[in-house]
Amino acid sequence: MRKYKNVGVTCAANHWHPSKLESTVCAVLRKDQDVEKVDVQTPVELTEAKIKYIVDFRVTLKSGKMFYAEAKGMETDAWRIKKKLWAFYGPGELHVYKGNFNKVTRTEIVNCELPNKLPGSLGSERQSPHANDVDSMKAPPGIKTVKND
Repeated sequence: MRKYKNVGVTCAANHWHPSKLESTVCAVLRKDQDVEKVDVQTPVELTEAKIKYIVDFRVTLKSGKMFYAEAKGMETDAWRIKKKLWAFYGPGELHVYKGNFNKVTRTEIVNCELPNKLPGSLGSERQSPHANDVDSMKAPPGIKTVKND
């Protein structure tokens, strides 16, 4: 039985997604000319206890830099905890997209506050191609909110 009555779909890239929203976010990411590759349902380990979290997308840019993306139609208590853990232990930027399959918006970027703690982290190279969109004054440390026009 599925949570929230989501309907799984296969996108144009032949990726299976558990929701139409994730399929739409995949299409948005793939349309970006700076994107080389989009991987789906990528496992990452958060905390020193290696808590496994499966992020919706790992995006590799043509420059070789990577970031992660999450599609959120509904925020749950579990998601809020994972987002806080990502701010301290995430392996790179996490771009959060919200909305529904008809309209999706990147609403925030979560940055790891401990870039040198995890092996293989991107450290100072963790710069989003959309970094100028971020308003760092309204969010707690590690979480930046994107300005909406």
